[in-house]
Amino acid sequence: MAHRGPVRGRTRSALCGALAGLLLGGRAIAADGAGGDAAAGTPAGAVLAVATTSLPRDAEFAPRASDDLGLERGPNLRLGVTPRIAVRLRAGFGVALARLDSEPACAALFAELGADARRTLAQTLYYGATRQQEDARCRDAYAATQVGSGVTWVCRNFAGVGTEHAARVLIHEALHRAGLPESPQAPGAMTSREIDLVVRSSCRL
Repeated sequence: MAHRGPVRGRTRSALCGALAGLLLGGRAIAADGAGGDAAAGTPAGAVLAVATTSLPRDAEFAPRASDDLGLERGPNLRLGVTPRIAVRLRAGFGVALARLDSEPACAALFAELGADARRTLAQTLYYGATRQQEDARCRDAYAATQVGSGVTWVCRNFAGVGTEHAARVLIHEALHRAGLPESPQAPGAMTSREIDLVVRSSCRL
């Protein structure tokens, strides 16, 4: 997968260390009661970092101007986002911000990538997934982000997840925007499931 460059060694070490600590601690991770997986066989919180030729150019989008990066108005919703998806995005966005403020380990995931967590969320544009993405990518994912891009494509099945689950997906995707690669597109990087476990542990989601 194309991305802005290799993640710094200390970033991968920090994230992998967090994952190793979680796994060695033997914590059992269960799917959200109200936000379980939309389809059987789909890992809880599954998210996929993808490259796609249909992504808008970075020059085409700009963050909304406001006193606080537009955060008080919620996520930056664009074309293709259905009302049901919009409800989940707004709810998850609020919880994601709260965790970034209350959990230092959560915000640190972005700091290790040289990014500001709140700004990353504020400047992300959320589009509804295209028909082609729904057929090819959304069967085992809730959203898709090209590493380093400011656009996140949200799948229809996102409308069925719980609020904390939605927040976990948004933070996971925001990490890809901040530059975090994912296996198998980036050999040696963490898998989607491993990143999800780190987000669950660090952000208490």
